[in-house]
Amino acid sequence: MDSLIRTINKIQDQFRSLKEDPIALPQIVVVGSQSAGKSSVLESLVQRSFLPRGTGIVTRCPLILQLLHCPANDVRRKVTLVDLPGMTQVPILGQPADIGKQIRDLIDSYIKQKLSIILAVVTANTDMSTNESLKIAKEADPAGERTLAVVTKLDLMDKGTNATDILTGKLIPVKLGIIGVVNRSQKDIMDKKVSISF
Repeated sequence: MDSLIRTINKIQDQFRSLKEDPIALPQIVVVGSQSAGKSSVLESLVQRSFLPRGTGIVTRCPLILQLLHCPANDVRRKVTLVDLPGMTQVPILGQPADIGKQIRDLIDSYIKQKLSIILAVVTANTDMSTNESLKIAKEADPAGERTLAVVTKLDLMDKGTNATDILTGKLIPVKLGIIGVVNRSQKDIMDKKVSISF
C-alpha cells in the first residue's frame, strides 16, 4: 500500500508539472478569507508548525500536503490537504488589479472536484450571512454534502454574544458538521505552543 501511495503522489506531481488536471482523488480543500485561521487549523490537524506566517497574502499558491497516517495497528491511510490563498477583494501595492478574481478562480478549480471535501473556515466574530467562504462552498456544494465548517476566533466574539446558533447548525447549513476552535495567538506561536483548543 505504501508503494501505491508513493506512485499515485508521483503521478499527481507529474500532472501538475505539465499543468494538466491531476487524477481526481479525495482531498480536503481549505477555503477562507485572509487571516481567518486556515493555516492554524491545518497545523492543528497535522500537529506540526510548518506553514508560513505574516500579514497580507502569505499563501500565494496552493500548498498540497500529502500525509500518511500510520496508527498502532499499521493500517495505512493517505490524506491530501490543500491550503489555498485567502480570499481578498482589494489589491494592495504590487498585486494585480484582478487579484480577487484570480484567487476565486483558483479556489473554484479545487472545490468543484466532486471528491473534494470543502473545509470552510469562518470567523465567529463576523456575520455568517455575508461570509465569502460559505458562499463559495454553497455554490460548489449546494446541498452541503461535502462541506465541513470550522468556526475560528470564538474567543474574539463580542461580550454578551455566543456561538450557540452557529455551532448548532442554525446559521451554517452543512451536513459534515461544524467545529469551533480557538486558534493560537501570536504569543502562542512565538512561545512555540503547538495546539489549538477545540
